Amino acid sequence: MKVNRPFFPPIMPPAGRTIKPSSSAEQKTFAQVLQTAQKDAQPLQFSHHALTRMQSRGIQLSQDQLERLEQAVDKASQKGGKETLVIMQDTAFIVSTKNRTIITAIDDQSLKDHVFTQIDSTILI
Repeated sequence: MKVNRPFFPPIMPPAGRTIKPSSSAEQKTFAQVLQTAQKDAQPLQFSHHALTRMQSRGIQLSQDQLERLEQAVDKASQKGGKETLVIMQDTAFIVSTKNRTIITAIDDQSLKDHVFTQIDSTILI
């Protein structure tokens, strides 16, 4: 018994034209995928300045908070953020997503009337 199945011919561009993928279907090269995977695998680092600020301001991070901070940095990096302000409860961190480094840490007392400049993204966690 023969079953009638619909036939859909391939979509062909008009003569002399080619079909280009849309920007949302943009393909990444292997090198770009590898670089992103390597960057995401790097642990989060703290600059000397950030460590000094954390010590002087009594800022301590639990393992859970550190993991949440790393996830925020990953998310900011994936969205194209370069210098990100990460606000976690009563503490803020300025992070360079390019080299996965915490640049500085600010406690709740220092947050009042503080202006952040040269930031291209913000994440609230």
